[in-house]
Amino acid sequence: FIIGLSYLWEGQVLLAERILRPALLQADADLGRRNPFSCMLAALLAAALWMRDQPREAELTLANRLDILERSGLPDAILLAFRTLARIAAERSEARALELLEGLDAVGEHRGLPRLRVVSLAEQVMLHSRRHRAETCRGLVARIEALVAAAEASHGPLWRAGTEGYRDVAQGYAALAARDWKAARAPFERANAAARASKRQRLYVETLGFRAVVLHNLGEDAGGLAQEAVELAKVYGLARVFDTAHPALGERIQRIAARAPEPGASPA
Repeated sequence: FIIGLSYLWEGQVLLAERILRPALLQADADLGRRNPFSCMLAALLAAALWMRDQPREAELTLANRLDILERSGLPDAILLAFRTLARIAAERSEARALELLEGLDAVGEHRGLPRLRVVSLAEQVMLHSRRHRAETCRGLVARIEALVAAAEASHGPLWRAGTEGYRDVAQGYAALAARDWKAARAPFERANAAARASKRQRLYVETLGFRAVVLHNLGEDAGGLAQEAVELAKVYGLARVFDTAHPALGERIQRIAARAPEPGASPA
């Protein structure tokens, strides 16, 4: 479990899937499908499968396990399960995705886990940013900032670094929702630097892509950054990293990386 979780946070999804798939099969056989430990392994494997662009298998892996995770799962397993299901749901029903994220917020409040609440709100900002709901995004970011400020005194530097990263990404998304490229630059740069320092490769690749798009829209040369983001996504097997972050991001980065002419206005 710990090795698989480490691989996931590092963005090594191919290695995570390789170790978690047989472990889950064994746990289901020995302990039962609804055993808390089996459910936590399932949450990790489903997250890896989603990143590998296998949403149907990810959904089946988590089927009939979410209630066990809510009551008995470790925080990281709860976070990954809810976030994976919300991202899968977002492709079919935004309302269902938001319902799941509200559920994650409720679990975080009930179990006294403010990090889960911050992640829930940051994911909601991401969804609303796609529809350019700037005012809604600003309100959610304000809630994130209040949660981080209230909880940071009672948590250590690792907790602060992680939650501040989610806050920075949410601030970047909010700026994108308002089409304010200048305001989006600093938060994505902070999140990118923090992800690099903590070796969180998925977040590093995602924010590298956003940095490229932001710089491009500010009239700067972003071809090198975009190309690096595309290549790293392939190396780590992060098939969905750009499309999940923003439906137009993947195509946009490919165009910038190839230094191809842009058709019309910016999609993000």
